[in-house]
Amino acid sequence: MHFNRVRARKGFTQIMLQARFVQSVLSWQALNPGIPVDEKYLDAFGFDLNTLRDLYGEVNASIQDFIDVALGKKRFKTIDEKNRDAVIYWLTEIKKFNKEKIEFLMILYDFKKNNPNISLLQLSNSQLIRHRGGINRIKELFGSLENFTNLYETIKKITYLNVDEIKD
Repeated sequence: MHFNRVRARKGFTQIMLQARFVQSVLSWQALNPGIPVDEKYLDAFGFDLNTLRDLYGEVNASIQDFIDVALGKKRFKTIDEKNRDAVIYWLTEIKKFNKEKIEFLMILYDFKKNNPNISLLQLSNSQLIRHRGGINRIKELFGSLENFTNLYETIKKITYLNVDEIKD
């Protein structure tokens, strides 16, 4: 049974369906200790691969990935973590920036995520920036503070869904 039909018919929320999936996996383990969870068993509860992918938003995950998450053996990255990884990918693979440039940009990215109104003056007072040479080092690496902040304006638009579409 597909997730959308289950949701519409029973009025379950996403969290409730995830909890139901976890409960299904745990009941299998309780009833069948040491035996891997059978996909047909999960399917009987309405949890086939496509349903789980829709439910968790993980389009590349396998049934085993979902089972491992249900058992607490692994976790899926959050959207923020995926977006941060996409930014690092873009800076590394698309822009071909060196580690030092990436570190400065990611410091700004992380600071702005937690405090969107932080100024460059406040940023320059951070130990992370001062330890790496401060604003002067940023100017040396990027040519100017404006170039640095313009790059930030670009990377803040990057998500794991659009990373390959971003140009500067």
